[in-house]
Amino acid sequence: MTTSQIWTPFEAPIPEILAQYPEPLMALARGEVPAFVLRQHYNPAHCRALMRRFYERSLLYDPHEVGEGQARRVDIGTPRRPRPIPRPLRGDAGVVRDSFRRL
Repeated sequence: MTTSQIWTPFEAPIPEILAQYPEPLMALARGEVPAFVLRQHYNPAHCRALMRRFYERSLLYDPHEVGEGQARRVDIGTPRRPRPIPRPLRGDAGVVRDSFRRL
């Protein structure tokens, strides 16, 4: 990508995404597209439950809680301090998949 190109997320229904990017996760990994936007695709009730689990597991801060005047940042996937990799995430892909199902 040159500096004159704009790196724009791809927003479309799933069939259109798959038509243009048959392997969407690989397209993300290769940097062909920065993100896929799927509007109104995730059940709002499920989204609320997922966000609650993120708060409970300290993966996100709860914006409804009053802070101590400190700016907070959201950065899922990159811990602010080094942590050991949880045992389930070290090996077997099935175990990793099960860990994500519990989110």
